[in-house]
Amino acid sequence: MDVLLVGDSRTSNNWGARATSIAMATLAARAGRISAAIDGAAYSHHSSRFEFVGSLLTAGASERLLDATRSRPSLDGPTVRRLLARWVGIRDFVSGNPAETARTVQQYRTRYPFLAHLYDAVAQADAVVINGEGDLVFTTPPRREALFLLGIAELGIRLGKPVIYANAMVSDCPTTGRNAETFNATRRVLSRCSAVLLRDPESIELVTRHMHDVECEMVPDAVFSWSSRAAAGRLVPPADGDLLVPFPEQDRYLGRLDFSAPYIVVSGGAAAAENTERARACYTEIVRELQTLGMPVYLAVCDGRDSFLEDVATNTGTAIVPLFSPVIGATAVLANARAFVGGRYHAAALAALGGTPGVHLASVAHKMRSLQALLGYDHPHEFPAFPTAGQTTELARGVREIIEAGDAMRACIRAAAAHCGARTERVVAVVEGRQQAATSEAGVAA
Repeated sequence: MDVLLVGDSRTSNNWGARATSIAMATLAARAGRISAAIDGAAYSHHSSRFEFVGSLLTAGASERLLDATRSRPSLDGPTVRRLLARWVGIRDFVSGNPAETARTVQQYRTRYPFLAHLYDAVAQADAVVINGEGDLVFTTPPRREALFLLGIAELGIRLGKPVIYANAMVSDCPTTGRNAETFNATRRVLSRCSAVLLRDPESIELVTRHMHDVECEMVPDAVFSWSSRAAAGRLVPPADGDLLVPFPEQDRYLGRLDFSAPYIVVSGGAAAAENTERARACYTEIVRELQTLGMPVYLAVCDGRDSFLEDVATNTGTAIVPLFSPVIGATAVLANARAFVGGRYHAAALAALGGTPGVHLASVAHKMRSLQALLGYDHPHEFPAFPTAGQTTELARGVREIIEAGDAMRACIRAAAAHCGARTERVVAVVEGRQQAATSEAGVAA
């Protein structure tokens, strides 16, 4: 069986996207041969270098025109793109309507090699596995990532392929509320998928309550499949922390990381990254408060948008686990910390593989709250993305308490993560089962 994996984002500058993509690929490969992968670069205008169809110009001329707008910040925006669409027919092939996206890919595939690649990858696969991750948040404006994934799922359905929408979160946006158009588009596509596997109980509740025609089941995030690494004693940080420093090896990272003694890890957060100036100030105070606990504090730059932590490191004299550290080595650092503090879902999940307890900051949607429920926290709680001075003191007190809880708490979290890891085996069974069912139906039809 040939499996198309959609959403392989291991080239992303985000630890979670890299880790969960590797884990999902490993699970999918156990169900069949991964014949092709559509990576995360296809999600965005800039990295895919493709966003137009129907132009009166040639493809090369259209791209040069768009490149000219990108080189001038004053011209690089949605207003200019709308004008280009009106004047010369340039428009994004990804639409708010997944059915239109699928039609566009089919209609223009003979003209645009990028669309031909997408179409052929879907057409030639026996099953399509979508790595949904955290993209189905019903924001206004909608996320292009979500619309892209829904469009490819729709294309697979139209071509008669089993489409397994896996490893996914579904959530309203805490800032802009529910985008009704995206919500309805999601419901239409998911209701026709062969299987929908959601990673947390709050996603299940939302879909069960508001998308009555969608059948779904809960399967924890694919990164929990790495619990077998922890159980085998393979998630161990290097004795020499410099082994985690990526090329080009910069002096500010070298000779700073020592994992031989207990330490605390602090990550950034998706919500915090939306206001880097405020995050810089808040995180500086968080680190200073944590430094009073008497053990080293290391900053983990888990996402490119968390680069504000570089300034926090300067302000507080703190060492950094760099952004482009090997992700499995970085996971070992998280999994062996005495405590994790931050608002990154996957960083907290990777930490849990080794039993590392967390004090969590708010992220976008329900990510951190739902993760705590999954890991069996008695009283799930998240601090604001930008805690006040009093909340920062309370946060440090919470870190002290989970450190003092010691091995008993670690054992509980590690066991919960291992249980989640065992449940990820469901991905393999579902992909195999849906493809076999599709093959049987095709045989009957013939």
